[in-house]
Amino acid sequence: GLFDPPDAGATAMAQARSAAMKALAAALGAGAAQATLQSASLERITSRLAGFPDPDRLVPSILLARRRLCRVETLGPDGKSVTGTGFLIGPSAVLTNWHVVKDVPSPLTPGFPLTVLFDFSRAGMPTDDKSRFRARADWRIEAREHGALEPENPAADWWMNPIVRDGWATAGADNLDFAVIHLEGAPGLQRGWYDLARMVDTPLATGECFVFHHPLGEGRAGNAGLIHFIAGGCRLFHSATTARGSSGGLLVDGKGEPVGLHYLGLGPDAIGANEEALAPAQVINVAMPLAAIGRALAPRLAQIATPDRPLLSRSSLDDGSPVFGRQSLFEALAGLASGHKQVLRVSPPLSPGGRKLGKSYTARIIQALFPEPDNLYIHLPSDKLPAGERALAALLLSKISDTAAADLPEPETTAAAYDQVLVGKLRDIIADRWPKKRIWMVIDDLDTHDLTDAGGRRFLNTLYARIGEIPQFRIVLIGLKVTLDTIPPELLVENRIDRIEPQQLADGFRDWLLARGGRDKPLGDAAERILTELVKSYGTGDAPLADLASFTKERLQPAFRAWFGE
Repeated sequence: GLFDPPDAGATAMAQARSAAMKALAAALGAGAAQATLQSASLERITSRLAGFPDPDRLVPSILLARRRLCRVETLGPDGKSVTGTGFLIGPSAVLTNWHVVKDVPSPLTPGFPLTVLFDFSRAGMPTDDKSRFRARADWRIEAREHGALEPENPAADWWMNPIVRDGWATAGADNLDFAVIHLEGAPGLQRGWYDLARMVDTPLATGECFVFHHPLGEGRAGNAGLIHFIAGGCRLFHSATTARGSSGGLLVDGKGEPVGLHYLGLGPDAIGANEEALAPAQVINVAMPLAAIGRALAPRLAQIATPDRPLLSRSSLDDGSPVFGRQSLFEALAGLASGHKQVLRVSPPLSPGGRKLGKSYTARIIQALFPEPDNLYIHLPSDKLPAGERALAALLLSKISDTAAADLPEPETTAAAYDQVLVGKLRDIIADRWPKKRIWMVIDDLDTHDLTDAGGRRFLNTLYARIGEIPQFRIVLIGLKVTLDTIPPELLVENRIDRIEPQQLADGFRDWLLARGGRDKPLGDAAERILTELVKSYGTGDAPLADLASFTKERLQPAFRAWFGE
C-alpha cells in the first residue's frame, strides 16, 4: 500500500503494487528469476498471488498425501450413507471435520458404522482388507463444532470485506470444526502421519495451495488453487475446487507443506446458465489452519502420536539388522508392556531339515524394544537349568545381582511348602530392590530340551502360578510345546511363528521399508515393487526371513542410508 498512486482506481493500484513487488523481490535477491519471468513480454501472470511451485518439492508431498489420505464412511441422521475425507495425524488417529461425524454416537453403538478407507483411487489402484480400518468403540479422541457458517445477515460477497471477514473468523476462533477418530489398528505405522506438534508455531500459508480429498465420495483427487485471505489467525480462504465429500480434505501450500483442514464452501456454484462463479469475489472455500488445530489439541498431541504397541526404531535391531514378519510378536508384547499380561509363550515351527525358524531373534527383539537400565534380563537356556529349586532361584537372582541370592532361605522339610516360601522370598526381594524395574526371565530352547521333573521344575510351576504377585516380572517361554496349567490364563499371551509364504515375505519387506524411512520419504510405488521382487529372490531356503534380513543389511543398507539422508 505504500506505493499506491493517490486517488487511483483498482486497476492502477493493482499494477503499482505488482511493479513494486517485482522490484522488491529482485532487490532482495529472492525470486529474481520469478521477477524476470513476470516481466517477460510473451507471457502473462494470471494472478498476483501465484508463484512458481517447485515440482521437486510437490512430488514428495503428493506421495505422502496418497498414503495418508482416507475416505471417512458413516451414516447421517436419516440412516443414509455419509462420506467425507480425513488424513492420519498419528499411528491410529485420523483428522476429519466434526460435521462429517457429528451424528456418530460416542461410544459407538453395536452395528453403527464408522470406518476409513485408504488407497481409494479413480485410477483403479487396488484396495484390500489392509486399506480399511474400523473406528474403536470409544472413537472420539477430541472434537470441536463448526460454529456459525456465516455472519448474521451477510451480504452476497461478505468475505471480500476485511472487517466483516476478520470479525466472523475471530468470533469462531474456538469453533474449528474438527474431530480426531481413534482407529482399531495402526495404519500410521506403515503410512506415516502428519505431526501437528511441528505445525503449532508455523506461520500461516499464502500463495498457491492444493487440496487432496474424496469429492462426491469417489476416488481421491488433488485440486490446485490460491490462498486468498487469512482471517483472525484461524481461517484460510482458498480457491481450490471442492465438492460434497471433500470435507476433511488436506490443504498443502505451494511448498508441499500441510497447512489446513478444508471444511466450508461459500457462494454459489454457478451464477447463470452458462456462467461460472468467479473466485474469490463470488465463490470461495475455507479451511482451518493445522497450526490452530494443533494448539487446540496440544494436551493430547503426545497421546495421539504414541503407538499403541511397542515398536523398534526403523523396524531394526540396534546393529541395523532388519526385523521382518514379526508383527504378531509386537502385538503380543503390547500386553506385557502394559502389565495386562505377564507370560509370553513363543512357538516356532521346525523346518523340514530340523532348523528352527525365527526363534533366535525373539530375545534380541524384546531386548531392543525394552532396553536397559529400566529393564533387567535373565537369560536361561533350558539345558543349563539346575535341578534343585534353591539352585535355580539363586541362578535366577545371580543374573541381575551379585548379592541377592544370599537372602534366599535354606530348604525346608516339605518340598511343596519350600517352593511357596522361595517364590514369596523372590517376590519380596524384587519388590525391595527393583520396585521400578521390569524384570524379564527368558527361557530358551524348550522345544529341544525338556526340564527334569525335579525341584527346579516344581519351583518354576509355583512361580508361574503366583506370577501375578510380582507385577514387575515377565516370563518368556521360547519353544514351549504345550500350555502349562499352572500359568494363569488371564496373564498368558501366545505368539506363534508361522511359515512364511512368498507374498508374506514381500509384505514384510515393504512394511520394513516404510518404517525404515519410506513413509516420510517415499520411493514411489514402482521402485518399491522392484525392490520387493528383488529381495524376494533372496528369501529362500529353510529360514527365509533370516536370509532376507542378512541380504538387506549387507547389500541394501548403504543405499538406504544415502536415500534417507543418514
